[in-house]
Amino acid sequence: MSGVIICYSFSGTTAKLCDRLAKETDATLHRIEAGGPGPGALGYAVWGFRAMTGMGDAPDAPPPDVARGADWAALAAPVWIGRAALPLRKWLEATPTLPDRLGLVLTSDAANHPGPAFTELGRLAGVEDAPRLHLTRKTVEAGGGDTEIAAFLDALTKAGEETGEEA
Repeated sequence: MSGVIICYSFSGTTAKLCDRLAKETDATLHRIEAGGPGPGALGYAVWGFRAMTGMGDAPDAPPPDVARGADWAALAAPVWIGRAALPLRKWLEATPTLPDRLGLVLTSDAANHPGPAFTELGRLAGVEDAPRLHLTRKTVEAGGGDTEIAAFLDALTKAGEETGEEA
């Protein structure tokens, strides 16, 4: 079963998680690069402003049809000011071709589940109910989250099998 992961990472945390997901599933990993300032006070200020206003250049991203033909895809980004990071949201504005099996992955500093960010990301991706994975930066950096990752991947790669749908 072929999978595609589309990942935006600001500080490297989400990228580390995406690398792990790709390795565990043999999925093809595509990164969104946003340019601009990186981690640090200036980067957080600039990207915080852009996240709130939606302003910013289009990211250097995979083409909208990158997931065409894949059995499943996962969209991954950090949470910025309660929303999925702007570069992934901008990529979704291009209305990419995504498979029916779609998973949503968010990382954040907060332990509480970012429900509104998942809801918005799902709406932008055109799905209402999708497997979700949220891990904190501390969990990712420590190499943890095994149970959560296993449950997410099981839900994503096995979706539809119980109902007899074809993969």
